Amino acid sequence: MNLNLIFSSFYSSVKIDSDLAQIEKYAYELEAKDKGRQKSNRGGWQSNDLGLLDLSPEVHSLVKNLVNNASTVIEYCKFVGKIGLHNIWININRSKDYNNPHTHPNSLISGTFYVKVPACSGKLVFETPNNTLQHYLTPEIKEYNEVNSTEWSFIPEPGIAVYFPSYLRHYVEPNKSEEDRISIAFNLGIIK
Repeated sequence: MNLNLIFSSFYSSVKIDSDLAQIEKYAYELEAKDKGRQKSNRGGWQSNDLGLLDLSPEVHSLVKNLVNNASTVIEYCKFVGKIGLHNIWININRSKDYNNPHTHPNSLISGTFYVKVPACSGKLVFETPNNTLQHYLTPEIKEYNEVNSTEWSFIPEPGIAVYFPSYLRHYVEPNKSEEDRISIAFNLGIIK
């Protein structure tokens, strides 16, 4: 019997060498100047979209690396065109802060770069795009895999960027640490 996987989704992660201390400093300086916005975040602080001209040198260098690494994802997905940044913002989740389930409309690939990740500060959790899976009586599962799971968790680490399709619904678990968790989120698309 042939078993063929169809309608697959993915996430991809890569280590990016960056000056995390300087990026963290930039995040706190920006927070002091900008009251931010509330989107999926519950508690914490989320910056407004950042302009490329307003970025610190460390974050500007990071953006170049984020876009360059996304080219590999684009090649794997067989999309045609050059990838470019749509928007980018900073998140600071303090103790008990989290992000509700959401997607990133009007973009192709989304991602997060982790600046500061204390232990127990919350996983990134992806939900299955197959929302009909929950409508069936599922048998007992011996071992979860990419076919029978309704959620998939990614444990963040400082200096790691994770990429995923913008349609993939996801959320961030509550920060159970007493320290701040800092990340930079971004959306990418094909440049016309």
